[in-house]
Amino acid sequence: MGHSSTLTVAKVNTNEKFHASSQSLTHLTKKTVLAEHLKKAEIPEVYGLASRVIELLKQRIGYSSLSIASIAFELHVSTRTLQRRLSEQSLSFSELRDQVRHYYGIHAVLQDWYNIDDIYILLGFSDKSSLAIAFRRWTGSTPRAFGRMYKNEYNSFTFAKV
Repeated sequence: MGHSSTLTVAKVNTNEKFHASSQSLTHLTKKTVLAEHLKKAEIPEVYGLASRVIELLKQRIGYSSLSIASIAFELHVSTRTLQRRLSEQSLSFSELRDQVRHYYGIHAVLQDWYNIDDIYILLGFSDKSSLAIAFRRWTGSTPRAFGRMYKNEYNSFTFAKV
């Protein structure tokens, strides 16, 4: 037979105990929501040319241009050829770049050694507002609000190297 889970709520005599219990539930809920955001931000497993594009984007993030022209040049193909070959895999360069930015953006916002105002440069955005627009699309929140909301929960996770 399957197991069923129930949430038992007991009447608490003091506000202090209720507050502590409420904080634990909030932490658990926030950790679950953060885990969902991190799952969505994972870089997909792709093959062929798309895999090479993702590897180049990961190598270049924070160091070099993430433009399609720079990636195509490094792959020794024209931008149109790169677009066409990715399209043959039902992918686009902008989707791959966005996923890499999403992954690194979430992690950068949640780590203490990155300044929110500099993350847009790290991710290859032209300005802070472009980062804010992308971050709202990814998470429904601004980078600062997301960092404030989930930094404590993030620090309790362990990660494998990407």
